Amino acid sequence: VTQEEGQQLARQLKVTYMEASAKIRMNVDQAFHELVRVIRKFQEQECPPSPEPTRKEKDKKGCHCVIF
Repeated sequence: VTQEEGQQLARQLKVTYMEASAKIRMNVDQAFHELVRVIRKFQEQECPPSPEPTRKEKDKKGCHCVIF
């Protein structure tokens, strides 16, 4: 994929374009952090806050997961 093809596709999809290379570790961390930032922003805008758990729900053990 050429740089121009990547940029054109990013414009069509309305997403950020970023070149990265795992081989030379270029922009790998930056790409990950940008992805997390976008997901969190989306969740804040699209997902209403959860109601406070009831006493019974607080007593339950377990974890809450976010799937990427």
